[in-house]
Amino acid sequence: MAEEDSRKSQYQRKLARQRQLELMEAAAMGTVPSMQLDLGSGGIRSRGGKNGDDLSFVGDEHQPVVYSPSNKRTSLRFSPNNSPTGSGKATSNPFKSRSAEDAFSINLMDHDAGVYREDKPRGSIFNTIRSMLQFPSAQKKEPKISETINLHDMEETDAEIDYLGTKPDWLKGRRDESRRASPMAALSVGCGRLCAGFLYQLQQTWTQPRRRRLLFMALFCTAIVVLTFVLMHTDNPASKYYHHFVTEPYLRAQNTARFNEIMDTIVMASVSHTSVFQDLLSPEYHALRWIAYSDEAKLDPADPMLLQRYALAVIFYNSFITFETTAGRQQPVIIGDKQWEGVPNPGWVRKDYWMTEKGHCMWFGITCTPNDEGENHYDANAPVVSLNLTKNHVLGPLPPELKALESLESLDLSHNKVEGSIPWQVGKMFHLKTLYLHQNTISGSLPGEIGFWEGMQDLKLGNNILKGSIPSELNRLYNLEKLALDHNQFTGQIPIVKSLTKLEQLYLDNNKFAGNFPFTLIFLTNLLELNMNDNHLTGTLPPELENLRHLRNLHLQNNKLHGKIPDTIFTRMLHLAEITLENNALTGDLPEDMGSERLLRVVRFNNNQLSGSIPITWDQMVAVEILHLHENKLKGTLPPVIGNMTALQELYLNNNQLTGMIPEEIGQATNLKSLFMEHNQIGGRVPTSMGKLENLRTLRMFDNKIRGFVPDEVCDLSNFHKLTTFSADCAPFVGIIMKCECCTKCY
Repeated sequence: MAEEDSRKSQYQRKLARQRQLELMEAAAMGTVPSMQLDLGSGGIRSRGGKNGDDLSFVGDEHQPVVYSPSNKRTSLRFSPNNSPTGSGKATSNPFKSRSAEDAFSINLMDHDAGVYREDKPRGSIFNTIRSMLQFPSAQKKEPKISETINLHDMEETDAEIDYLGTKPDWLKGRRDESRRASPMAALSVGCGRLCAGFLYQLQQTWTQPRRRRLLFMALFCTAIVVLTFVLMHTDNPASKYYHHFVTEPYLRAQNTARFNEIMDTIVMASVSHTSVFQDLLSPEYHALRWIAYSDEAKLDPADPMLLQRYALAVIFYNSFITFETTAGRQQPVIIGDKQWEGVPNPGWVRKDYWMTEKGHCMWFGITCTPNDEGENHYDANAPVVSLNLTKNHVLGPLPPELKALESLESLDLSHNKVEGSIPWQVGKMFHLKTLYLHQNTISGSLPGEIGFWEGMQDLKLGNNILKGSIPSELNRLYNLEKLALDHNQFTGQIPIVKSLTKLEQLYLDNNKFAGNFPFTLIFLTNLLELNMNDNHLTGTLPPELENLRHLRNLHLQNNKLHGKIPDTIFTRMLHLAEITLENNALTGDLPEDMGSERLLRVVRFNNNQLSGSIPITWDQMVAVEILHLHENKLKGTLPPVIGNMTALQELYLNNNQLTGMIPEEIGQATNLKSLFMEHNQIGGRVPTSMGKLENLRTLRMFDNKIRGFVPDEVCDLSNFHKLTTFSADCAPFVGIIMKCECCTKCY
């Protein structure tokens, strides 16, 4: 007992000394009446008071030690007198006038007390506004008038807590309350204080001139505006955390047995983890609530279709919450005491029957296994085999809960705003045959789990933000027929091997692939389309490309390929329709055997270092529509075989070293729309047969050696037909080489 009394006494003296020092420091700074030591009375008196009644020590004989409930942050509280009679009664009327003498009075106990009572003055409206603009989480509780408080008001040390005993619940509550503070709580507290201050100041200024009252009211309105602005632009992450994330015991205690049973079913099936339900803003939590409370279908928790219905609800709420966050839409509404989860998603274009009591086989975009009548869309809950929400404004990341759709064979979420990475859980969708996720903003790398899609036939992930290298597990997709990874940010080499023998379409263009041209491509004998343009590929084209007998389109432009174009690849590629090799570093002559390609429509060899002349063996290329040979080092004359290309629409021969004259046979290419021949050494005259090119719109032949008059038949193309751009060497200030009355621009 003696030891406990000693500890109690030491603690009280410590607090008393600290409070006296702080009070004296405040007096020195002018914030309270200055003090002087009165040895005669045994206490401290203020210089501005009378007989020391403004600031004085009061001994133990004047006041017994009591515990006061008014301020619980201090272990011991006393009830000092505030009136000259020592009655201890305080003025309770907040609008009662007070004199300047008793506007600020502090009664200090002796060293054994360590507490005081502060009668706070009514400050000006500016002090009131300043105090109100502090959030509850950042400011201490204001004492009432004539309230006993702790001057030090410091946090208790471990030793002090031991003395006081276990930390009381009210202390925990106060600290938790500060954490839970939100702008709305601050708004209510601030408005209350502001109104109280307004009423008091209005009473004080009511007898003042009208101008002063108006000024005060203007200041009050300004304070309201400032307070509202501050609160509306204040974010409290701690408040969000405590409001939106709960523990599992709390989650279970706040919901029904059906809710908990369905949650256990979902968790036991490894569809979702328990932690996702603890986030009260997660799509999984909303989907679970809808299944448990709002879904009129009321599926039994043991029903195998419940997991699929839950997964579909997650997809819906995944978009709804994302749309709400980005577009500022409202939360799911509350009807009575029940949160109605079936709120239509304002972001989707079509949502027919979604989140209704109808079987999910009726929902828009969903196809189920056929029923007894052979229908795929019917009012029932059956295994989902196809989900098509293309161009439907689907938002948010791909939810891992997709794996609950175990029978899914086709998933099309293309042309939406799907984001995030591809979850590895989708690798468990073993029946998936078609996956369209192109035209989204999906990022991250491809998970190695895609190797489990052994039945995959059509995989399109183009036009996203995918990066990294292609996982080698991709080579396990033995049934793959179409692979589109174009317009992403993939790097590394292309790990395509001969195992993908069924592959027909391969789109790897517009990435950052590097390394030599993959030789293993020659084993993909069923390949129809090969797009690898716009990468950083190097090396030469292997002659073994001739093994790709069924190839129709070969696009390798905008790389760093060099060497010759193998002439032999055209002897067996009899179905080739498009070949684009522009913007590389290819050298050598133009391939002569390409003339046997009767189906060839597009040829782009421009912007290389090709030499030689245009082969006369190209006379069989009757289907070619686009022939781009510009920006090379071609020589020789224009062969008459140009006339055999009756389907030709674009002929670009500019920026070469061509000589000779324009052949008369060119007039047979009547479908020609654009003819570029500038920057060569072509001479002679403009042939009259060019007047037959009635579809010609652009003719450029400047910077050549063509002379003489332009035939009237050619000028008639400008006067009566479609020719709108005709540029030639007809400028008089450089010496007239060609006389042209119908040219639109002369050089």
